[in-house]
Amino acid sequence: MKNIDSVKKKLPQVGQFKLTNNASVTMSATAAATLTIGGGTSGNDFDIPSGSTLNLAGTSSIGLAFSGTNRSSIIAGTLRTTTTGTGTLNFTNSLTTVSGTVEYASTTNSSTSNATNLTIGATGTVKMGSNSIVIPVATWNAASTLNITGAVAATSVTNGAQAFGNVIYNCPAATGTMSFFTSNTVTIQNLTIEATNTGRFRALTTGTLNVGSITVNGGTFEVASSTGTINVSGNVTVNGGTLDVTSGT
Repeated sequence: MKNIDSVKKKLPQVGQFKLTNNASVTMSATAAATLTIGGGTSGNDFDIPSGSTLNLAGTSSIGLAFSGTNRSSIIAGTLRTTTTGTGTLNFTNSLTTVSGTVEYASTTNSSTSNATNLTIGATGTVKMGSNSIVIPVATWNAASTLNITGAVAATSVTNGAQAFGNVIYNCPAATGTMSFFTSNTVTIQNLTIEATNTGRFRALTTGTLNVGSITVNGGTFEVASSTGTINVSGNVTVNGGTLDVTSGT
């Protein structure tokens, strides 16, 4: 497996960026930098195949962007940001499909996208691996997964009012009360609570959550802080932890 530890220079605009042969590539920069995909003449313009990983790391802000129109982008492997600066993924000007994993694990995360230029497929996973929880706006397949693992003191998320597939909250270092869907009306497929440490996962304030099933394996799951409503079409299963229904319905 080819492993490039770092690319310490100003990141360029390139026509196409493709990984092959299970490559693991880590890019960092000595100053704020953006890798911009300008588009080529054939094939996918940005391609991370299954088994390959691109990590945007280091201590400076670093990001990915696209120029032009409808640049073809496929993420079947792993795209990750882990910089201690700001990690930015800007999917504007692309048509990106995720069947692998996109992980936001930078100290500060920034994401720009919409339901047209970013699609999370049936096997796609978006992982929020730091306390900066900025969920990308996307079209989410009913079998896709949003996995929250990095919350510590965070008490809210950005872009939480989307029609997700599977939502997993597994934050063993959490100390805050995470108000996730707040006052919105949201429909998702399944919600699983794995760990909240001394914090708790609060689904709603005054909104409505329509969900296929709820599973609590650990931690504390709170329905709402006020008058929120959860409609469950399937089962509620508590294998561990606490289900708090003293507020909301």
